[in-house]
Amino acid sequence: MNGRLNGTGMRTPRAISLAGLSLCVAALAVLAALCGCGVNDVRVTVANASGRPLDSLVVAGEGFAKRVRPLAPGESAQVRVAVNGEDALALRGRIGGRPLVPQMAAYVEAGYSLRFEVDSGGVTHAEPRAAY
Repeated sequence: MNGRLNGTGMRTPRAISLAGLSLCVAALAVLAALCGCGVNDVRVTVANASGRPLDSLVVAGEGFAKRVRPLAPGESAQVRVAVNGEDALALRGRIGGRPLVPQMAAYVEAGYSLRFEVDSGGVTHAEPRAAY
C-alpha cells in the first residue's frame, strides 16, 4: 500500500498523527518566538531602593549591553537578556550624577532570573535565582 485508500488520496492514521504533531511543534515555536520567551533568556529586574533617581542604566554582559529606562525612587523595571551557557551580568548607571558602586558581577545561566537593587549609597546588590 502506498498511503492511498481506494484511490481517494487519504493518508494513513499514522501519517495524519505525525503531521498533526509537526504542526503543533511548529505552532509552539512560533508562540515562544512571539512572546519573547527564548530558551537563552535571563529575566533581569532592576529596583531603585535608593530614594534618588537613577539614569544611564545598562545591564552589561560579555559582548552586550541592554539599556534600562531611568528609574524614579521606588520604581523597578524588567529586561530580558540572552546568554549562551553562563554569563556574568553587571549593572552600570548613575545616581545623582555619580556612577553606581558596582559589586562583583553575578553569574547566571539561561532560565535564571536576576534582581539588581540599588541602595541609598548607590551600591548595587545582585540576587540571582535559578528559575523563574
